[in-house]
Amino acid sequence: LNQKAPQVTLVLTSSTTWIWHLAQVEYVWNFPNATLGKAGSGDILVGIMAALAAVMPQEDLAKVAALAVGVHGLMGKIAQEKFGVFSPHAGTLLTCLPVAVKQLEDAAFAR
Repeated sequence: LNQKAPQVTLVLTSSTTWIWHLAQVEYVWNFPNATLGKAGSGDILVGIMAALAAVMPQEDLAKVAALAVGVHGLMGKIAQEKFGVFSPHAGTLLTCLPVAVKQLEDAAFAR
């Protein structure tokens, strides 16, 4: 059998998020935010990962995961600033996605 080994990327979330790829740590997101510790927040993160995986090269899923974790973290920061630490729920967090994407676009295309 000459099968290629599966490319596994694992994202472990807590107050710090670790992104493992092929059994080694690739990225660490160490910006704790209690706003993201709500039911449904992880579902939003997985949705962002799936959307990015659909449009980014499949060769580097660790980068896809890292970008998704960064967008998710920025959404949490925006939600915390807008609504406070304890009041946002997953639905509120989701409303921060367009704001986060706009901030990233502005930063990427700033001259």
